[in-house]
Amino acid sequence: MLVCSNEQKNRCLNNAQQKIAIIGCVSRSFLVCAEEFARGYVQALVEAGVLNYEQRDELYALTTEAVERRKQKL
Repeated sequence: MLVCSNEQKNRCLNNAQQKIAIIGCVSRSFLVCAEEFARGYVQALVEAGVLNYEQRDELYALTTEAVERRKQKL
């Protein structure tokens, strides 16, 4: 398990949120890849001990919402 400062954890959390936000900008052909990339990044942070499971679930829910919003726009 990594030992991270609060600043590093916040930076990783912000990066995850940015990856989720990118879902709203991708074309249909990249939607699945963007979703998998965001979920994979979040899961890697959990496995490294940077995020906990509750945070993971919240970010997964945001990812699902972002995908659904993007599908509606396409």
